[in-house]
Amino acid sequence: MGCDIHLALERGIFKPDPPTVAARVYALALAKQLASHEAAQEEADAERNAEQLASECGQADWAHLMQTEEEEQPPALLLPPELWERIARTCPVTLCMDWVACPFTQLAALPRDAFESKHDGLTALIKSTAEAVSEELKGRLEEEIRSSMPPEIASMPSDEAQQWLSWQVQWGLDEAISQAVSAAVVKEMGEVVTPVFGQELQLERRNYNAFALFGHGSRAQSGLRIKRLGCVRSGWPLEMARVGIGYGFIPEPDDPNLHSRHHCSLDGLFAVDWEESCSSLEASGRALRPKGPTTDNRGGSCLTPEQLAEHASSWRQHLRLLVKDQPEERRAQLTRGCEVKITAPWPRSADHDSYDDLHDVADDPDERAFDEAVCESLSRAEQEQERLFANLSIATPEAELPEALRLEFAAAREAAAERIARGQTRRELLSVSWSDVDVLSQLIAFETKLLEAGAEPADFRVMIAFDN
Repeated sequence: MGCDIHLALERGIFKPDPPTVAARVYALALAKQLASHEAAQEEADAERNAEQLASECGQADWAHLMQTEEEEQPPALLLPPELWERIARTCPVTLCMDWVACPFTQLAALPRDAFESKHDGLTALIKSTAEAVSEELKGRLEEEIRSSMPPEIASMPSDEAQQWLSWQVQWGLDEAISQAVSAAVVKEMGEVVTPVFGQELQLERRNYNAFALFGHGSRAQSGLRIKRLGCVRSGWPLEMARVGIGYGFIPEPDDPNLHSRHHCSLDGLFAVDWEESCSSLEASGRALRPKGPTTDNRGGSCLTPEQLAEHASSWRQHLRLLVKDQPEERRAQLTRGCEVKITAPWPRSADHDSYDDLHDVADDPDERAFDEAVCESLSRAEQEQERLFANLSIATPEAELPEALRLEFAAAREAAAERIARGQTRRELLSVSWSDVDVLSQLIAFETKLLEAGAEPADFRVMIAFDN
């Protein structure tokens, strides 16, 4: 079964930061409360003066006067209300990114303000359209599917038949909603919209070597030693796009069919030097890698004793394989390097990426030797897996295949061996696929389109995942 990549584009909208907004609201509330208290205090003072005047006239009600003196005391925050109001109005409101889905080129190629307005309108339109279609079709669709249920399904236990019916209804609804939403979006935009991934950028074509650049290298040619792009970050951000325009792949954090979740900044992707060797970590947008907590590293919290034990056990398992049949001096060096890994400081920064643990050049020479040995071991394991897959990939012995097909396989193997021998650039990795599409030219054209439209590449990020 093949492996496929799934990509989704998100765009950030600058919104006021909730804590600073709350601070301003609180200061304004205090100003209002103090102003109200001052008015009440003036009224109480006037009443007290009237009582005093009455007492001087021989009509004193001393009990009432004493009660008035014990009335509500002013709040503890005795700053004047004018000062609280001034604090509220001068308190700076910082801005933060609110991420939203941006699946269409026509939306991406809009200035920031125009995008926010258009996106909010389309989100409301899509929501109302989907709800209307669902309300209109769900009952009718269920009756139609139930009446035409195949006998083999009808004879199944009731819970299994109901599950099949639910799936069929949901698939039918999804299809109807997709068609209705597409028509509504085209009508609203006044033109046929172009999906960013799938048409504008055909990065989703199956290309196992190229997949390694984006975080999933288990099916790539191990001999190429492909390194992940520096602009790519392990995991998905904790703050993902809120519900909005959905089209194509919609990242679902709990989807069990997805693995190798990553994300990258679009400006980082544009900054990659594609003429650099695919085995290099240099010039790959590392400085523009997204920051902040992710599903792989939430940051700011220490590991539990159980997690620390699991962390140590994982590294020591590598060590047991590496020191086998090694001379004593080499065993001692690898053991020291492994202990450095295990005792790495915790908690890690929220910006830390586990990929760097093996691929960054360590300062400690023993740790560096351990990293290199682990990478070599993993590479040998991948080569062995590659060999096994090659033997299992053709059901018919190659000698029995048609001559043209045998020649095609032989040419493909020779080309692969040649690429490994001379190395490949990142550009060449993207170019080698089942189609003649020039993905890199598409990427450059997309960057030009955004810049000419006044959109900022730094406002975009790409969600990445793989299946199977």
